Amino acid sequence: MLKKTTLLLLFFAVTIFAQVQDYQVGSSLAGVTTTGAYYNFSKPNTLNIEVNVWGWVNFPGKYLIPEYSDVMDLLSYAGGPTDAANLDDIRIYRVTITENGDTTRQFLPFNYQELLWADELEKSGLNIPILKAGDNLSVPGEPKLYKADWIAIAFSTISILISLTTLIVTLNN
Repeated sequence: MLKKTTLLLLFFAVTIFAQVQDYQVGSSLAGVTTTGAYYNFSKPNTLNIEVNVWGWVNFPGKYLIPEYSDVMDLLSYAGGPTDAANLDDIRIYRVTITENGDTTRQFLPFNYQELLWADELEKSGLNIPILKAGDNLSVPGEPKLYKADWIAIAFSTISILISLTTLIVTLNN
């Protein structure tokens, strides 16, 4: 019993310590300091703002960026949209406080897909929104299944059916 317990503990210790760590939270990568999901792309001697990126980007989280940054800059800082992102329905959620203290909430739509296929930015009439402090950039999307995923699902289903058939035949004999 002691040998089995020791062997089991050794197995778990090896699998835990053998994991590859490509990214460490709190490490400094080329001048970019991160802690949790907080990314610092601030520039010294300029005004910097905090904004959020949610959804189907490679690195969602809170960002400290220069105040003159636009949506394209923030998408770049966030590692770009994933392949499952819906690029024609990106939104900025903005809360502004008026002079009399009232708050207004608004969604600013941004169609990245139109920007990709525009011949000339001036003629297309597209404006790339400049971000303001407290903005939340939302990139919607949904998971996509590729051929390899469908093949894996099919083989898993066939494997389960074969196992159940084998079990039933074995139990009937």
